Amino acid sequence: MARGLRHLAEVYGAQHRYREAIAFYQRVVSIQEKSSVTGNVELAATLKSWALLLRKIDRKAEAAKLKERARVIGSKSLSSGQRTD
Repeated sequence: MARGLRHLAEVYGAQHRYREAIAFYQRVVSIQEKSSVTGNVELAATLKSWALLLRKIDRKAEAAKLKERARVIGSKSLSSGQRTD
């Protein structure tokens, strides 16, 4: 479910429907944080995607925070043996 919602967020972002895209990203992150099924790799990918959108709309400080959070999660995933690509 979270992957589908992330895809919708990406589509809305591509359509310049930024408010809706951000709402979907927030929802996806919330779902992924609560789920152990998707794992940290998916959460990191969502955060990276959301950060790209925020940079696109000139919200660079927020984007930098999400990108750093994704990097930290990715580092932890690598040390635990999860793939991050």
